Amino acid sequence: MSLFEQNVISDVIARLKAAGDDRDFEAAQMQLINLPEIIAGAGPHWPTVKEKLRTGSVSFLKACLDEGDAVVPAGDGFLIIFGAGEPDVLKQRAEELRGLLLEFYLSQEGLRKLGISLQHKRISAHELRALLSPPAQPTRAPTAHTLVFAPIWSPGAAMIASYACMPVYEARDGQRCGYDKGFADNAECAHRDYCELDISALDMVEQAFERYSPEQAMPAIGLSVHSTTLQHRALRQIYFDRLGRFAPWGVKHVFLKIAEIEPGAPMINLADWVGMLRARVRNVLLEFHFSEQNPPSLTQIGAWGAGFQAPLAANREGADTTPVARHFKRWGEAIQRQRARFFVDNLRRPGLIGLAAEAGAHFVTSDPYWPFRKWPGAVVSANAPSIPHFSPARKPLTSATS
Repeated sequence: MSLFEQNVISDVIARLKAAGDDRDFEAAQMQLINLPEIIAGAGPHWPTVKEKLRTGSVSFLKACLDEGDAVVPAGDGFLIIFGAGEPDVLKQRAEELRGLLLEFYLSQEGLRKLGISLQHKRISAHELRALLSPPAQPTRAPTAHTLVFAPIWSPGAAMIASYACMPVYEARDGQRCGYDKGFADNAECAHRDYCELDISALDMVEQAFERYSPEQAMPAIGLSVHSTTLQHRALRQIYFDRLGRFAPWGVKHVFLKIAEIEPGAPMINLADWVGMLRARVRNVLLEFHFSEQNPPSLTQIGAWGAGFQAPLAANREGADTTPVARHFKRWGEAIQRQRARFFVDNLRRPGLIGLAAEAGAHFVTSDPYWPFRKWPGAVVSANAPSIPHFSPARKPLTSATS
């Protein structure tokens, strides 16, 4: 969140406190449409365009509002809070503001393709204060995690194409790569501070690179950073300070995954994170929850690929895999259309590995069949276990920059 946005929200909170009542407010939620196209068109200039979009839109709307009204950035859009007025009149007023903002975008280079959807809602003072309050600093994560190198099987090459340094925790069915069991179970994170774990992964990968000389052919090595590390400014700064000191000769061999992105994460945030990381690491993957119906516009926000952890229920023996197969197929087709990479982690049954492969997954991890290890090894051939009628269809992927 920028200083401008913090000041805007602080001003609105102060005015709410001054009102001193708990009445309901009429509000209008403006959601930006075609934002991925704007992000893609801006390219490396996205941070500048985003600042113009946020500050310019808020300043323009404030000039159009009455004295008792307020506007704040919210997700991929803006929330307008009306101080007074009849609901029907305010709905009409919100439609007028939507039209005025669209005219403003037409006059701004780089923003002309933006559209706006509008939703009217009634919100209590208590809900509004909670919505506007800055997120609390995450609590320190428990130390039950272990960092490992997970062999990454490439179905297209029928080989271990690379390794990923990831945290794991103990579950009922064995080790699972991931940070928060609540995310795997129900798509919710406990908003813990995983920054220290993320930095430890950087240290561990750097040590692994030291085992290779610059003349040796090194396997691509993946890293993960938790989404909460990037959400909070202080943690993000700590992480990027360490990432900036990462061994420069090893950077071109690294790809990085933003882990456990909660459903509904704003596209603006994802584009910011990917852009900041790509300034140091060329390839960035996004990990969503399995319940997400479709991947976002990956290529438009600069992501190299996307995927998810396999659902816990589908890994149980005898579970119906038909819904999982459909989901794999939908994601695989969507990601291939974007010419991006598709990954699935924590597969524990041969049948699920086969379904992921048939859906076009580029990367698969499975502790039972390709066990997690303390250090990465050489890239080796490794056929998938018991997958009938499956043969490689793609070329080997032996470098993160392939």
